[in-house]
Amino acid sequence: MSIMRWIVLLTAILVWVNIYAFVDRTKTLDAPVVIENLSQNLAIAEPITTVETVVNGKLRDISKLSDETLQFVIDATNITGTGQFLVAIKPKLIPKNIKVISFTPKELTINIETISSKTVDVIALSKGSSPDNYSVRSLTSTPSQVLVFGAASLLDKISQAHVYVDVANRRTSFAAPGNPVVQDAHGKVIHSFHLSPDIIKVNVEIVTGASIRNLGIRPNFIGELPGGFWVQEVIFNPPIAQVRGPQSKLSTINFLISTPINLNDRRTNFSEQVAVDLPDGIELVGDNIVMAEIIIGSGEGTRQLDIVPQYANVTEGFGVTTITPASVQLIVSGDPKVVNQIKRSDIQLKLDLKGSLSGTNKITITPAMFVVPANIQVVSFTPDTVEVVISRL
Repeated sequence: MSIMRWIVLLTAILVWVNIYAFVDRTKTLDAPVVIENLSQNLAIAEPITTVETVVNGKLRDISKLSDETLQFVIDATNITGTGQFLVAIKPKLIPKNIKVISFTPKELTINIETISSKTVDVIALSKGSSPDNYSVRSLTSTPSQVLVFGAASLLDKISQAHVYVDVANRRTSFAAPGNPVVQDAHGKVIHSFHLSPDIIKVNVEIVTGASIRNLGIRPNFIGELPGGFWVQEVIFNPPIAQVRGPQSKLSTINFLISTPINLNDRRTNFSEQVAVDLPDGIELVGDNIVMAEIIIGSGEGTRQLDIVPQYANVTEGFGVTTITPASVQLIVSGDPKVVNQIKRSDIQLKLDLKGSLSGTNKITITPAMFVVPANIQVVSFTPDTVEVVISRL
């Protein structure tokens, strides 16, 4: 190939790379939420975790983003006492050249309680992987316990905190600072708590020999809880599992998954013996027996109602002939005194039929279509779609 052709080819490649690098891209992240300016004697009773955020920017900027790069905030300046409040969630830390396209939720109804505290054990876990023929023998946190501050209703449901230490490329024992956190059943940090101390030391013992890692366990749920109930916390005993295997495989594993835990028809806390589901080529150090305690939460004051839909924005000259199913099952929650007095006529489901045509139309139900009394929330509803048949009058 001639020099001129090489120059043309190289120029084309450089042009393509530059164009590709400067093309806009979108990315979805789970950004953390922080609570600011809340009085020291108050606490939020909701397990606030993350905001699902869609961002846009040039490829070179988007590729640098992680969940922790962004941050959203709830400003509690105007909250001066206990009770229920509607608060807005707003972007706080957004990197330069990054545009937030959307985020959800944009606001939350939160309950404020007087702050309480509780002492819990700290479980130290490793992230990253040590080199071949090196392994983590032990991780020890100092102190081994932390004081967690938060709403009493939330504190009752937690039993431990976690601290993570990066062991990537480590060949010798070391000590490193870490930030202890409280996580929900899905491994997301709950930002409704304050921990003291907020920085602790973790001693990591690295030894030569087969590659070994200490990994946390996450639940594998099957089935669904009844409406109005949710999983608040899962406590595993032991809380971590030690596994052995090739470094090339261990380096790709961040946590282990339990064998299935069935949630069907569960309304109260329960315990179940499970095991960890081991990837091919990975073996457990010790017995594969784990006790899982599942904490079930429910709305204080819930009620189930069957609601017959009403219709909005029906095209002039047309009417609804049939709807399948004929009613929607709804779970609402709120003040027990109010919930117990609610009648079906107090709640409306207005199906928006704007743009629907003659014949069968599949309508997706959204929470915004429900009209409920003040201080009452829609917990769940089923089904989430109905078939509406429209015909000319």
